[in-house]
Amino acid sequence: MSVTVLLVTSACSNKIDHKKDYRVKDIVKTNSEFDTKALFSTKIEYEDVEFAFPESCKGIRAIKYNGVDYLGQPTRIFAHIGIPQTPMPKNGYPAVVLAHGASGRAFAEWVKEYTDRGYVAISPDLDSQQSTALNTWYLNPEGGARAYNMREDVSGDFKDSSFYFNISNLILANNLLRSLPEVDSKNIGLCGVSWGGMYALIVAGIDKRFEAFTIFYSSAFIERTPFGDGHLHGFTPEMMETYKTLFDSQTYIPYSARPMLFTCGTDDGIFSMKEIQNTADITPGKAFYSYKYSMPHDHETGWWSLEQFAFFDHILKNENSMIITDNIEIKDGIARFSYKGNPRIENVQMVYTTNDVSKGAHWNWSTKCLSTIEFMGQNIFAVLPENTTAIFFEITDNNNVTVSTEIKYV
Repeated sequence: MSVTVLLVTSACSNKIDHKKDYRVKDIVKTNSEFDTKALFSTKIEYEDVEFAFPESCKGIRAIKYNGVDYLGQPTRIFAHIGIPQTPMPKNGYPAVVLAHGASGRAFAEWVKEYTDRGYVAISPDLDSQQSTALNTWYLNPEGGARAYNMREDVSGDFKDSSFYFNISNLILANNLLRSLPEVDSKNIGLCGVSWGGMYALIVAGIDKRFEAFTIFYSSAFIERTPFGDGHLHGFTPEMMETYKTLFDSQTYIPYSARPMLFTCGTDDGIFSMKEIQNTADITPGKAFYSYKYSMPHDHETGWWSLEQFAFFDHILKNENSMIITDNIEIKDGIARFSYKGNPRIENVQMVYTTNDVSKGAHWNWSTKCLSTIEFMGQNIFAVLPENTTAIFFEITDNNNVTVSTEIKYV
């Protein structure tokens, strides 16, 4: 079956005011386990520590900053931080906190990628580690909680858990950035990868000082994903209820009010695009997507992803740096959505499945490039393949940035 498409280009060049167009009214979780008043007012002190940087990471620093207490003891969190070398904007540089995933650590390369693009960036270690070089590290004796043990976290006091500890320290990293004279405190974002994305989704419902979030392959409703099959296996009903209430972002994300980019691949065997879409659907703030037909699940894919930079440039720098799509509408076997944005579209790909989407966390997806293109307006139309049950569209622009629509069920 050939696919007929009607494509539109937008001549609009006006910058979008993210605070006007994307922000929704703050919703405060009144019964939160996090004492935001105390966390937000914590003064951050930090010191440089010795680190063997390669030439490629010139200008990045290694520091330790004061974290929240763990088991009654003070902690010092290892992190990499960098400030751009380009002329500072009038109000300071935008900034980003970078939250790594399981088996990760503070990544100087990730920080460097952001400073080269005009951002102050900090990457805290979230597993009580301290790096000595880019590929070697050891336990940080002042680092506090070791991460990634849900059974241990759920079985004890919440404020003794690695979740509470690391989420609080990401909030304190925001404090640190806001204390720097080089930082525009009104334009700070948070990017989380995998397990760090789980943390970031919770922070999104707590810390309203962040202006934007990028979430790589992570979601709420972990109990319904392959990730949950492994990490929540054998939980009693009481443990599962504790997990859902305190540790899963399904409790926090309904209080998020900032723009958020969700990015994941169809072949991700750890999380589930189905639950990522379900998470986006309960997020009050504006949801953006970069779903891809094939995308590895690793740190490197996250920190090299062009979509995160285009998204933060759009929100934190007010640039027209990405294609913005509306939701898909389906009628009489034809899918339609509109878009706007200055980048030139290079390719549109329809990604669809004929699986029963009421079953399972993963489905088999197929692709079809849109072949007949006419520039006649601000809409894209495509005929759905027979028996399609769910669909989304990938749109790649002339800067090789790939955004997508949401997943639409037929």
